[in-house]
Amino acid sequence: MNFKNIFGLILSASFVLSQDCKSIRNELHSNGFGTQDCEDRSGQVVLLHLHKADRIPSIVFELSELEILRAWDSTIKEIPDDIEKLKKLKELNLNENKIKSIPAKIGKLEQLEHLDLGENKIESIPKEVFNLKKLKKLRIDRNDISSIPKEIGNLVNLNYLNLAGNSISSLPKEIGNLVNLNHIELPYNGISSVPDKFTNLVNLEYVDFLGNNISSFPKSLPNFKKLKEFYIDFNELTFIPNVKDSKDLESFSISGNKLEGKIPSYFNDFTKLRIIFQIMKNSPEVH
Repeated sequence: MNFKNIFGLILSASFVLSQDCKSIRNELHSNGFGTQDCEDRSGQVVLLHLHKADRIPSIVFELSELEILRAWDSTIKEIPDDIEKLKKLKELNLNENKIKSIPAKIGKLEQLEHLDLGENKIESIPKEVFNLKKLKKLRIDRNDISSIPKEIGNLVNLNYLNLAGNSISSLPKEIGNLVNLNHIELPYNGISSVPDKFTNLVNLEYVDFLGNNISSFPKSLPNFKKLKEFYIDFNELTFIPNVKDSKDLESFSISGNKLEGKIPSYFNDFTKLRIIFQIMKNSPEVH
């Protein structure tokens, strides 16, 4: 082996070993990429926040210890298949970009807990996303998604779901499998009905169905004892769902529906209730 080859191997080994923030930032900056934040541990980058990136540079996929990758408010158009190389990734936040699709390879990120792809141009969620058994937070709001695959029911550890501002017309009954969910946001879609299995989600604290076309909803939400905020304004409901078990309720808003009758008397017992918005068409008082 000649001297040039030996020297090349030394340089290559040096790069592999030099994955601290200073080295990675220098490499990125020399290729025209900015960084907003970086953290390393034992000489290995574990958090990287790209600044105003137009793509995810290939060097990122060599960061074998990377746990958090962020690049929001940028102009990234795609997530390369090489994303599967980031085996230790726990958080991927690419909010506010121009991404049109989610690669199936994302399903290989077995350690992923937090996926944020809000404010992009995504039209569908591949089934592989629902292989992410450790996922706790899923946010794909303000995109162009028209349906939720039934495989969403596989995300049994999910506690936060935000699919606001899409074009979703229905919810699969498998959403009732998400028994650890405590926060659900689905406002401004085209949802017409909520399945009865929704009543399984007794750990919910925050529910938002504002601005849909909902005419069918479970008559009662029994055992929703943790519920604190409930918003279902501007839909097509003709009745108030029974939430009498939700003693910790702080906000309840159901204005802009087609309700008739009177507000149930059990609301008088909700001592923490701060906000109750014009929930009846004709009679706002409690009876």
